[in-house]
Amino acid sequence: MNRSLLIFTFIITFLFSSLSFADTFSQVYLDYLASQKSDNYQTTIELAEKLVSLGETKYAAESENTINLKYNLAIAYAANNNFESAFDTMEIVISDYEVRHGEKSEQVFKALLKQLTFAPRYSGANTKQQRRLLKPKAKQAIEITNHLSEKYKEKAPYIYYELSKVIARSPIIYYVKSDAIKYTELAYKKLLNSAGQNDSRTLGTQLNLASIKVSLGKVNQAIILYEDLISNIDQQMDTSHPYELAARSRLVKLYENKGESDKATQHCIQIGNMIPWQQNLDPMPLYRLEPKYPTDLVKRKKEGWAKMSFTIDEMGFVRDIQVLDVVNGGRNFGKESVKVLKKWRYAPKFENGQAVAATDMTVQMDFKLGKPY
Repeated sequence: MNRSLLIFTFIITFLFSSLSFADTFSQVYLDYLASQKSDNYQTTIELAEKLVSLGETKYAAESENTINLKYNLAIAYAANNNFESAFDTMEIVISDYEVRHGEKSEQVFKALLKQLTFAPRYSGANTKQQRRLLKPKAKQAIEITNHLSEKYKEKAPYIYYELSKVIARSPIIYYVKSDAIKYTELAYKKLLNSAGQNDSRTLGTQLNLASIKVSLGKVNQAIILYEDLISNIDQQMDTSHPYELAARSRLVKLYENKGESDKATQHCIQIGNMIPWQQNLDPMPLYRLEPKYPTDLVKRKKEGWAKMSFTIDEMGFVRDIQVLDVVNGGRNFGKESVKVLKKWRYAPKFENGQAVAATDMTVQMDFKLGKPY
């Protein structure tokens, strides 16, 4: 075979193999997209892993496309509750973005914030390990936020907003307490000026700020923020909003804990009168108390449980409590369970946009020595 024919044969073989590879990558990518829509998480992970491997050949390991494929893989791990792999994979993505775009780039910022959302659910880390992981990560995110906000002044409210959504999370908030308040307040003020009070981002930030205040023991400040949020929604919106339900539900608990049951009850009633943003909603717990362990049964080291049925009425109050069964403890476990169940509060069930009673609800109260209910 002459030299020209050999070269021609090589070119044809290379072209066909390249086309075949391209077809393989495209098909895997289409399968990956279809798997995402079907919520088949394990298959999605396998396809995402395969795409990274194929992408390293198709685009080169350090290319933007391959980095983005790794980002998708981290998201796939998280969707399957594999947060340790999600966290570690996103760490690789962050390193790749730092090399390609710089340590304080928008790409690093986005990946870092996403990585921090995995960390609170990263069960493989104990408290000390989490502190070593999360504190420097949160500080890095704050540093990049300041850099980007200065660089892109018109985007500053939204950059602070993205940061506040993440550092308001538990347990991250406990490692950057002062920063969590500072930057969430900053995001809230800037969003008020740029987006307005009724923008969903402003409302969400106000809700986060109130939650931070609660976690740091500033309950009265939190109550003012929750009440203000509700007032603004009531004045400006024709229908209820999920943030209104969140604010009212948290106020129910805060007022009950303060011993101001009348105020808590008013919010329960308002929840029952809400115009839902969905036609059908299941009951949602707002306030729960733990039963007291009967002293005589503690002394006798008796453990057991009480199972009860009940109805949640149209206002979210618990009615028609029946003790179905008690194991050990005789009447005492049942008696204490009924007493505390009467004080529970729910957002009511909605059917076709109307609050209705939810019947045949059941709950089991466990009594175990040394363990809370």
